[in-house]
Amino acid sequence: YVVPFTFDGKQWQTVEHYYQASKFKKGFPDFYAMFSLDSESEFCNDVKKAKAAGGKMGKYRKELGFEKVSLDPDFYGGRDRVERGNALTAKFENPQLRKVLLGTKKAKLLHFVRGSEPEVDTLLMELRAKTSQL
Repeated sequence: YVVPFTFDGKQWQTVEHYYQASKFKKGFPDFYAMFSLDSESEFCNDVKKAKAAGGKMGKYRKELGFEKVSLDPDFYGGRDRVERGNALTAKFENPQLRKVLLGTKKAKLLHFVRGSEPEVDTLLMELRAKTSQL
């Protein structure tokens, strides 16, 4: 759901934009910043282009002239979950979104994954549980 939010001193169009950007946060901070709305890059408003720019294969990065940019080697293996969790937490600081999230009560929440079955979104359900205790 597209609702811009602030995290790490930047504006992000979606959690997906931040997630894709965070793959480059340590090794290529200038490229990381291009995913934020502050950059006004061609993919900061387009989630499909952001996913392409952040993809493992790097095809779109090459088209953009960033062929030497590569993913942080420590991203997958734990940090990926931490980064997405941080972005979800920041997004759901919005009172209206928090109300919607809490309104799901104990429903199983799913995360859409293109070309695969939806995954159970444990990060979002954990955030809901934590938020409901506040």
